[in-house]
Parts: sequence; C-alpha cells; structure tokens
Amino acid sequence: MELLNNNYSVIVDDNFYNSKAETIDNIKKITNKELTFYKTDVSDEEAMETIFKSHKVDGIIHFTGLKAVGESVEKPIEYYYNNLVRTLVLTKLCKKYNVNKFVFSSYVMDLAKGHVAALNKLQLGVNIYNLGTGEGTSVLQLIKAFEEANSIKIPYEIAPRRQGDIASCYADVSKAERELGWKAKFDIIKMCRDAWRFEFNFCGSGRYGIYKYYK
Repeated sequence: MELLNNNYSVIVDDNFYNSKAETIDNIKKITNKELTFYKTDVSDEEAMETIFKSHKVDGIIHFTGLKAVGESVEKPIEYYYNNLVRTLVLTKLCKKYNVNKFVFSSYVMDLAKGHVAALNKLQLGVNIYNLGTGEGTSVLQLIKAFEEANSIKIPYEIAPRRQGDIASCYADVSKAERELGWKAKFDIIKMCRDAWRFEFNFCGSGRYGIYKYYK
C-alpha cells in the first residue's frame, strides 16, 4: 500500500502459501489504486522471467521468506528451499535484467515506509538496515498490548520453549534513521490496534465471529 501511495507502479507476485487472495482486492479498495498481480511461485524461474520480460522492473521488495521458528525446525529442507532457492532465482533475474535495487524484508505499515525509503536510497552495493522501534517486546507484553489496544481477551498458556527459539532478539536501528531518514512512528499499542482492525475488516475475521468469541 505504501508503494502505491507513493505513486509507484506495483507488481505483486504471490502463491498464497500463507496469505489470502482477497488481500489484493482489499489493497485496491484501501488505496483506490490498481496494481498488477501474478499468481506464480518465485521458484518457477520461467514464470518469473515472463514477468521480467513483460515489465520494466526498477526494484524488488522480496517478502517470500518463511520465518516460523517451530515449523523451520520441523521442515528444514522446505525452509532452505524456500528462503534460498527463491531468493537465488530472483537475484539471478535481477542480474540478467539489470535490476539493482533489491530489498529483502517483511507487511507492516511502519516498516513499509522504511522499504520505500530504502528503495529511494539504494545505490550499487549492499546495505543492511534494522527497521524497528529499537525497544524489545516480550511475548507476554505483546499479548497484553493487543488486549489493551483492542479491548479483547486472548487465551494463552505458558509452555516450554519451542525448538529453535532464542532467548532474546534485538538490534540497533540508528543506522536507518541516520542514512534513510526513517524512524518508527507507531508504538506497540498502535501496531496492535491497526493489525486487528485490518484483520477484522479485510481478512474475514469479523465474518467468522472471532471478535465476538474473544470479546
């Protein structure tokens, strides 16, 4: 959405492994703008090359990486294939068609502004930016924030750590502000409120009574 709002011509490719087709229509409704959509798999090099041949691609934001820790331990080969092969297919085509802007990241509104800032900034070479608030949030803090933001109750239980889980994860975000002029504007409460509103209004949760169940 942020790309459309910044007057980029957007091409989306998705195989809907962990997303929904109606999201494309919802994006059009929210932005009141059109985008080009292909339902293919990024690992299909022939199909991807058709896209590169059909459009003048200036830059790519790559979101197809899988990152569920538990599932990655259960299905390591699938994760290696998805996260490496698909990326290699894209980078190979980028080299062939002289696409020099490539952002590898993950579909949150505040981060999306960072993606646009990165596309506008990127030159030749590799740059790594940590996009975030710079403040850690525990799982329990996130649950409480989601409950507070949306006036709902989330059932949960304390369980043993999943295989592959690390104790903590944090990063210095100052480089993004210094070089991209980007800084997170939303706190965790705002993020939780927007995430639930989008899910409830556009992804079908309201239709299936999830809100009523947790209210």
